Parts: sequence; structure tokens; C-alpha cells
Amino acid sequence: MKIAIITRYFLPVEGGIENHCFNLARKLIEKGIYVEVHTSKDTFTKKNILSDFEVISSVKVFRYKNFWKFIPKNCDIAHLHNFNTFPHFWIFLMTFIRRLFKVRTSKVIVTLHGGFTPWWEGFSIPVRIIKRVYHKTIGKFFLNHVADRIISLNEWEK
Repeated sequence: MKIAIITRYFLPVEGGIENHCFNLARKLIEKGIYVEVHTSKDTFTKKNILSDFEVISSVKVFRYKNFWKFIPKNCDIAHLHNFNTFPHFWIFLMTFIRRLFKVRTSKVIVTLHGGFTPWWEGFSIPVRIIKRVYHKTIGKFFLNHVADRIISLNEWEK
């Protein structure tokens, strides 16, 4: 089995989602499952500064300059972390189209981490508008009709 963990930031960036993804990857690898982490080359404050590839405690980490257009290939499970507009939109869209034409696809798991009901004031007005429209329309459709599993971390988000 091959699992692609997809998250916007990953170690050395430190945060709850980043630590969760790292610990999940390590535990899955310990169980003999092949895991790759796919992420951006960004930190919270700087763009495009991290290396393209590295191994952190046996976890293979692939980083992309244009992470917003990343689409996983050849994996059994694509595990998306948080509910971002991109690259999630492309992953959901490609999965939906492939399934529509009965082409084999990865299972899609989404761990929300507060991303479906975010703190909107943290975003600029145009981003808030885009996110709200996405969440209430196509994002909701994707969660209900494309995601194979949704993991919420608390009752409030569930």
C-alpha cells in the first residue's frame, strides 16, 4: 500500500498539523506501509526556501514550488490535511473526473483540522470571499461525493 500525505506545510515548520502528519507518517511506516509526504517549499513566513526532497526520520518528503497545482500519482490513498482551496480542488476534481469515466483512482481521505470552518478574519477580504463560496458550493460537493472518508478532530467540526 502506498499513502500520499498532502499538507501545505511540513517539518521543519512546526505546528499542530505538521506534527500530526509527521507522527502519522512515522506510525504508518512502522507498520510497513509506504508513505510519502507532499508539501510546499514554504515556511509560515518565507516562500520557496526549503529543499525539493529530504528524508526526516525515515519519512520521505517531497516539496513543490507550485504546491497549489500538485496532484498525487500512483498511490492507493491520498490523505489531505486541512481543507484548503488548493491543491485540494485539483485533487478532488481529478478524482471526480476519473471516477466519472470509471478510471481507477486513489481513495481520498480528508482530515479537516479546522479547515472547513476556519477563522475567517485571518484572511484578506478577497480570499475570504473565495473560500466561503468554495466551501458552500463545490467544496461541499467534493466532501459529500468525492471524499471516501472525512476525519474531524472534534465534535464541533463534525
